[in-house]
Amino acid sequence: MERFFEDHTRVIKGIFFDLGVTLYTYKNVPAATAPLIHKASEKVGIVASKHQVKNAYSEATSLTIKEYSGKSYYLHESFFLAVFKSFIELLGGIAESELNDWYIHSHRKCIVDCLELKTDCISLLKTLKNMGIYTSIVSNIDQDMIEPLIARDKLHNYLNHWIRSEKVRQKAAWKR
Repeated sequence: MERFFEDHTRVIKGIFFDLGVTLYTYKNVPAATAPLIHKASEKVGIVASKHQVKNAYSEATSLTIKEYSGKSYYLHESFFLAVFKSFIELLGGIAESELNDWYIHSHRKCIVDCLELKTDCISLLKTLKNMGIYTSIVSNIDQDMIEPLIARDKLHNYLNHWIRSEKVRQKAAWKR
């Protein structure tokens, strides 16, 4: 990979990365979020097997993906809250505001805590920086998730810039 960049530095001036799957792995997300959805169902008083909870969450996710796929813009928080509400309803419960607030806060923390940089991420970013290639993250993750990740993993040492769709949307609305 390094050899490729050495041969192409005259052509490649910058690289834009997405946050998830490219720099961070989602491998820990299912195991990290499973206890959270079980705890949520217990908080509502729903008695369900692990299998029922898992199936309801999968169905809620599929329904929400279909609902959100046509949207030109949305916050991750809104998407995950919609999944959660659908999940609780599929199990016969009602997702009230206090529970929703608990879930969104807990889910955000859970995701930020469980995301891990891919093993070669820092070495790649360091190589690109040393070669003078501009590096940036362009992501649709919400600000309250991207900022803690960048700070925790000290990505600001290797990146020239990062932006999320939330910020781009705000700037676009401001210009209208």
